[in-house]
Amino acid sequence: MTDQSLHATARGILRSKRKIAILFTDMCASTELWEKKGDVHARMLVDRHNRLIFPIVKRHRGKVLKTIGDSVMASFRRAVDALEAAIAIQQALAALREEDPDFPIHVKVGAHCGLALVEHGDVYGDAVNVAARIQERASQDQIFVSSAVVRGLDRKRYGLVRASDIRPRGRRRPVGLYAVDWGRVTLDTPSAPPQELFPVYGPQRNELLLCALLIALGTISLFQNYLRFILADFERTALLFSYSRVALDAPMHVWIAGTALLVGAIAVLARMRRMPRTLLRLLYGGAGFTLAGALFWLLSQYTPGVVSDPDWERPLWESQHLFVQILQDDVAIRSAPSFEAPELLSVGSGALFLLSDVDQSGPLTWNRVWLGGGQRGFVPRVLPAELGRPRRRVSLADKFYFRVRDLATMAVGGVGFLIGFWRFRLRPI
Repeated sequence: MTDQSLHATARGILRSKRKIAILFTDMCASTELWEKKGDVHARMLVDRHNRLIFPIVKRHRGKVLKTIGDSVMASFRRAVDALEAAIAIQQALAALREEDPDFPIHVKVGAHCGLALVEHGDVYGDAVNVAARIQERASQDQIFVSSAVVRGLDRKRYGLVRASDIRPRGRRRPVGLYAVDWGRVTLDTPSAPPQELFPVYGPQRNELLLCALLIALGTISLFQNYLRFILADFERTALLFSYSRVALDAPMHVWIAGTALLVGAIAVLARMRRMPRTLLRLLYGGAGFTLAGALFWLLSQYTPGVVSDPDWERPLWESQHLFVQILQDDVAIRSAPSFEAPELLSVGSGALFLLSDVDQSGPLTWNRVWLGGGQRGFVPRVLPAELGRPRRRVSLADKFYFRVRDLATMAVGGVGFLIGFWRFRLRPI
């Protein structure tokens, strides 16, 4: 590297330097735990330990930076948040041990506040090394913090007791230590989250966001291909369609609504740090329904033997009403069955309307459709041939049919839902 690039790198590193609080936890007697309990049982206990500690760090405005074996490293912008998180961790573990005698986990905690380099989701520098040394100095169920953490805090409120100093290797001056009498401290934030909710982190969190995307796309597909026709066909809900064509004019409105649904679902999931197991199962089940149904539909569309089989297209249910589908772009809906009548609106290919009536005006047949607000418009079925232009079909009036292929798609989607629902497992963290 040239001197210029080295200087640029140094300046970038200097800009990442900021004051931060670092907290380390370490599980006590972990070697004996793994030997006594066995790998699988011990790993399950570590996962339970992580699922308790991670939400506490988050709730106190901290960030879990990494886990090193059965140790946790977290950062906080304020020293008081690191101190309160340490207290909450010890209190939550003590409460769990009292509730469950088979839960054997004890930890020791150390925290320090100072300048450090914050880069790419990690922290480097002397403050990190000092925090690690302070944690090593602590004993089982103990919290040690540096004088930098204590500075400006109410020592009586947080049960802070002066302890002997520590001189980390390479430092000229000792670091003042304080022990925390955490059993006597009452925090405004509860130390233990509800046990019926499960924290989700890392890759599984990304999976849940992907599940939300698949469910949103599946919901759009179900609405566009089935639900809007069924709702418009029932007497009670059909009245709604006489005042609004939103539900049937699918291409624009459905995708806008679907996009809003997708963004909203992802935003909600991104904010949810803990979720009930049933919701997690439903998310995986919904994604399974969409994937299985879409895969089966594609196979049934492009498998030669299936495509040519007339039984797949046999209707199982048909609508009472007729629906008008627009087949061309830039089609004018007019106020009367005449090309001279005023244009009420222009629609594109794929737009759908509920058929109101049919009008024969001269050689042309016009479909009379609901436009919303009690208004009706007219669209021709077929445009006659003109010079240089062949005869064109503009709109098609037909019933909605629920076919054997649709039932099979739903059935396969249901199997995918059950597989996703029952095979869901929380990933260890």
